[in-house]
Amino acid sequence: MSFSDRFIKKVIRLPAAISRRKPRCVDMKKIPGSLTVFLIAAIICGCGAAGEKPIESLPPRPETPSPAAAPAEKRPLPTEDPAAIRQKERAELIQNAAFAASPAFEPGFPVEEFLLWTEEHVYPGVLDEVAAGCGGLDFGDFLRENTKESIYVLTDRFYGLADDPDKAAAARVFFPEESPGADIVLSFGGDINLVEDGYVVPVLRAAANGLPDVLAGGLLERMRAADVLLLNNEFAFTTGGTALPGKEYVFRADPKNAEILVEMGADVVFLANNHVFDFGREGLSDTLKTLDDAGIARIGAGENIHEAAAPAYFIVKGRKIAYIGAGCIERYGIFTPGATENSPGIFRADEKNARLLSAVISEAVSKSDFTVVNIHWGVESTSVTEPYQRELGRICIDAGADAVIGNHPHVLQGAEFHKGKPIVYSTGNFWFSRTQTYSCLLELVLSGEDVTVRLVPCETGGGITKLTSGETAERINKYYENISFNVAVDADGTINDIK
Repeated sequence: MSFSDRFIKKVIRLPAAISRRKPRCVDMKKIPGSLTVFLIAAIICGCGAAGEKPIESLPPRPETPSPAAAPAEKRPLPTEDPAAIRQKERAELIQNAAFAASPAFEPGFPVEEFLLWTEEHVYPGVLDEVAAGCGGLDFGDFLRENTKESIYVLTDRFYGLADDPDKAAAARVFFPEESPGADIVLSFGGDINLVEDGYVVPVLRAAANGLPDVLAGGLLERMRAADVLLLNNEFAFTTGGTALPGKEYVFRADPKNAEILVEMGADVVFLANNHVFDFGREGLSDTLKTLDDAGIARIGAGENIHEAAAPAYFIVKGRKIAYIGAGCIERYGIFTPGATENSPGIFRADEKNARLLSAVISEAVSKSDFTVVNIHWGVESTSVTEPYQRELGRICIDAGADAVIGNHPHVLQGAEFHKGKPIVYSTGNFWFSRTQTYSCLLELVLSGEDVTVRLVPCETGGGITKLTSGETAERINKYYENISFNVAVDADGTINDIK
């Protein structure tokens, strides 16, 4: 069989192979002549003449030369501007630090701006260290450790209160002169009365050396040495107004006697007492203005309830101290009105209606490092503490107060501790009348997180109040221990919780 016959037979059999059918032989005689001619021509053209070796593959197709191209220019990879990189990294640092610090602030506080201000004015490393986790410290503790100021103090400085007296006055924030040493000393004197023709001022006017003779034995110096001194202003500063009808004792002092308070070293006075309204609305308004003009903070009374309940804050040695004043005297016959939304008076609160007082305490605690509540309460001329005083004192501590200091009875009443925090029921007359009685200057000494309560024993009488020492001081300390609840008084006057 010729090559052509074999090829045709192979081609005809291909579909059968693909379809996996049994191949059938094709009878060449039955193929049309035209197809036979076509196949033979294809063989001759593709495979050459009979007898030649068949072509097993086609020669490679020659490549078409491409037009010559210019060599590509080698360009450096694009890089960011170093300044832009630094700016991006700083933005990320600020964002990370703000995220880490934000839980310490109320929603809406400008945390990033605060951190940038702190970096510029207080602590240059604040961003890096806060973003890295504050060394494992709480953010507030981190600030205090590295800046020696609390987060509350730094926030007030950030808002410009330390540089703008008007802003500070509006926020009721004060910056007293600080005593030497690291400890913070908060001092509390009891009732004072600066009525010109009254009990003690005539003695002052007759004294050869003035105040040192009537606040004697080094007492005046100790008062002035305090970082913050509070006194109970048991009268109205006014020359006007009308005495409340039917009230047996009414007291008013010439506004010029506010100079005596300044000379005593008073930083804040308590007004939620039963004599600030002795000469009515005019007398109260004059009192508020007189104290403002003298630069002395005031708590416990105002032209409305918001002013009366508002705390006064003191920035001392990197810490912020809050003072709140409230009164609950005249329980069965009210001469002294409680302030309302639209009328003046004192901040009235008692154990049965303490929700507002508790709310004010909680608010102050959220803005300060230490909160003191001062309350006018109890029964006059007795060292016996009323049950409601103890109940209300505990309510204040439970609301977050760090100390509760009372006045009104005109004599000393004892102290106790609730949840480790002091409640002092009455500091007694401080410089009020000529009646002879025990008195004291009470001190709270803040040493870091530790608080020492100290009774500085005094005697008052004849228009003179003086420090005591020796047997007299020991006798007063022992007396105070006996009228207190589960406390011991050391020889230096330190009051200890012995529960």
